[in-house]
Amino acid sequence: MKLLTRKQKISKNNRLRLKNPDILQICNGHDFMKTFASFFGGNLKKEDVERNFRIANTKEDFEKTKLYQNIQEWIKTNK
Repeated sequence: MKLLTRKQKISKNNRLRLKNPDILQICNGHDFMKTFASFFGGNLKKEDVERNFRIANTKEDFEKTKLYQNIQEWIKTNK
């Protein structure tokens, strides 16, 4: 597997930011997984990353995260 250098990762990140400068705007988790997989040189499939994230993290683990708390707060605010 060909790993990207730090300089290549930064360059790739900057190209993505030019497409969408709002760092807080995330379309969905699949987009994140695709971007995350791309940092490993393209030999890693998004589906493999998603599967491993699901295996490594339980629902209980997720419920302890700041992301989960933020989602719950957003739900309460936007009902």
